[in-house]
Amino acid sequence: MVTLAVDNMSLPPPMIPANCDLRSLPSMLLERDRLFNSDLWNLATGDEFKAALALWLRSMDQVPAGSLPTDERLLARLAGCALGDWRTLSEMALHGWVKCSDGRLYHSVVAEKVLIAWVERIGFRKRSAQANAKRYKKDFDPAPFKAEIEAVVELLRTLSPVEAAKFDRMVALLQGDKDPPTRSQDGSVTECTRSVLSSEIELEIEYELEETCTGEPEGVASAAPTPPKSPGQGRK
Repeated sequence: MVTLAVDNMSLPPPMIPANCDLRSLPSMLLERDRLFNSDLWNLATGDEFKAALALWLRSMDQVPAGSLPTDERLLARLAGCALGDWRTLSEMALHGWVKCSDGRLYHSVVAEKVLIAWVERIGFRKRSAQANAKRYKKDFDPAPFKAEIEAVVELLRTLSPVEAAKFDRMVALLQGDKDPPTRSQDGSVTECTRSVLSSEIELEIEYELEETCTGEPEGVASAAPTPPKSPGQGRK
């Protein structure tokens, strides 16, 4: 059960950046095996599980995303139940949620999914800003995007080193690594990379690699490919 009456100074730091806003994201990833083997699934009643799931999903509409307020009246409303019912359901419905130093509640599994979505969103924003700057011939400073991505990946590492490792290549690329190990000989992103990176991160990598790995000066067209010989060509 979450203990709400605690001095904030003695609490852990928030699991998610304060500016994380995913209200435009319509979905949330749920891992079936992880859920079905959880204490919540195995111990909660139907009403308790319904309230818990509602809080997981409703937390995505909060800012920071993946967090909840501590006021029981607000929690009851978010859980979709009357205040009296909430007081009966709250212990199991808040299973896994902890109060952090910003005075809000966080859940490590929910936070993990939020951070993955957020780092993808930052990467997409960086790619869009860089493309617009190039298109309109304006200066582009990648430093703020790089710093934000690195900070989010480090937060993710405290919750799930395995998930964070999937983004280490992106961080290395942003730091100027021009020879990423997951690029195949023909210049495309390998299937191994595709299996661990989302489509937005993949687009980010493709864009960065086009800029850093082609080895061709900007504005210089590559040589046209040699057309294949016809079956009889070259014979005497």
